[in-house]
Amino acid sequence: MSLTGKRFCSKPETGICEALHECSVSGANASRSVVRRKLRAGGFAHSRVLLGHWGCVNTVSFSHGAGRFLVSGSDDKRLLLWEVFAHPDRGPVTVFVGHMSNVFCAVFAADNRHVLSCGNDETIMWYDIEAARSSGSPDPNAAGTRAPTLSAGPLSTFEGHSEAIYRVCMLPNDPACFISASEDRRMLLWDTRAQDPQGCVRGSGAFNSVDVGPHGLLVSANSRAGMQLWDVRRSFGSTPESSQGPLRTFATLGFRDVSGALFDKAGDRIVATVHKSSPMLFSVGDPEPVCVFTAPQYRNHCTMK
Repeated sequence: MSLTGKRFCSKPETGICEALHECSVSGANASRSVVRRKLRAGGFAHSRVLLGHWGCVNTVSFSHGAGRFLVSGSDDKRLLLWEVFAHPDRGPVTVFVGHMSNVFCAVFAADNRHVLSCGNDETIMWYDIEAARSSGSPDPNAAGTRAPTLSAGPLSTFEGHSEAIYRVCMLPNDPACFISASEDRRMLLWDTRAQDPQGCVRGSGAFNSVDVGPHGLLVSANSRAGMQLWDVRRSFGSTPESSQGPLRTFATLGFRDVSGALFDKAGDRIVATVHKSSPMLFSVGDPEPVCVFTAPQYRNHCTMK
């Protein structure tokens, strides 16, 4: 893997995660030999295989803070909640059911007490983790695990989109509000205490991804408009006339099919995946990429995952 862009450096002394993290932060040139050497030496020092889904796994997300829990969503229509530091033979803690088709995204709320999910069935589901653990029923498909796995349905469901929903994201500073991105060319703002959406942003193409940074900025990935930056407070009006347009369209990705866009923890940089192109790293204040991630055998022609 190589990183091409405005700035270059090499980090031969660091491990895989440290090297890639530092390169992503500085726009650096990571040596392929470093990664290969680390993998040949035994790969990742700590790893665990999680077996439980019956179909393709489309999403995984750690809980906030220490990352004690992980939630995964699959084409098998289920979400599995895992305890990361449990015994290797331990199956999922909870199976969340209710979706009628493929699950595309699942995330934890800011308080780690709830899980939010969406998928191909045009429905968003809100699960209560504690309620599931206290009143969920035993999952009949989890026989043989070291501890019983509980099965639970959603606490609430939200219906407002007319086509598949690709991503949901919680607002960082509000445990009740979230945004959804859909094939129907809309992003909707929701409050879990209300059934109807609280605001709408319309785009020229499908919204493949959405993420909100700590500063109140939103980045969207659109199949036609590319990657755009929005102000959450001003963009979700009740009518198109009351909604502010994007603050910035990133020039390199304008009018290209961007499949994903995520902020870093500080909200200063954005990494984007692009259909028929390489992943790119951007600074929020610069419409041009800081660097482009390339590899001889890398392809992004067939999937959005």
